[in-house]
Amino acid sequence: MNLHHDEVRKQRSTLAVCPSAKENVCVTDILYEIIEKETYKKDYEKITLGLLFVPETYDTVIQSIKKIADSGIWN
Repeated sequence: MNLHHDEVRKQRSTLAVCPSAKENVCVTDILYEIIEKETYKKDYEKITLGLLFVPETYDTVIQSIKKIADSGIWN
């Protein structure tokens, strides 16, 4: 079953573990904040990078997140 992202957001908005699904929360803004503040950089480099089968630099991952944010999917 393919649900449109608005339907998924509505379903998840009641869950405490999905704060990004709440009304008036802009996922794009959250992604840009993560990029700008390097929120997960230390975690990525110390933990996540060691778990990957194919290592990828933080900068490459951030560029992918930026492409997603720039796509306007949540606008």
